[in-house]
Amino acid sequence: MMTFEQFQASGRDVDDIGLILQDDGLMGVNGRMYCKDTLWMVPCVTSGVGWSTVIGNQEYQSARIEVIERKLYEFAVDEGLDCRPRATLRHVGNGLWEVRDASGAVVQVVPTYTYATALRAILDEGKEL
Repeated sequence: MMTFEQFQASGRDVDDIGLILQDDGLMGVNGRMYCKDTLWMVPCVTSGVGWSTVIGNQEYQSARIEVIERKLYEFAVDEGLDCRPRATLRHVGNGLWEVRDASGAVVQVVPTYTYATALRAILDEGKEL
C-alpha cells in the first residue's frame, strides 16, 4: 500500500491548475497536483491563508498544507489510487541516464538522450519497463 510520504512525493507545483483540469473556474490559478495529476489543492481564496480542495461535494480548508495532503491521501487510499512512481529517470552526466525502479534500485543505465526520451514517454504513460 502507498504510504503518506509516497503520496506527498507525488505532489508538484503548477502555475495553472485550471488548464490541467480543464476547469474554467480555476483557469490561471496556481496550486499543487498529486497522484499523476488526479488530485489537487489550491490556495484558499476565501480566507487568503492556507490551502483548500474539494473531494466529492465537500470543501476542505487548512492553513497547514499537511492537513489537506492527509485528506487527499485518505481519499486516494479509499479509491484504490496508487501514486507511487513505477520508475524514474535521472541524468547522471556524460550523456548517461539511470533508470530506477520504484524501490530506487538502478535497473539500467541508458546511454543516449534519444533512448531516454523514448523511455520517459513510456514512463509518463505509467507503463512498466
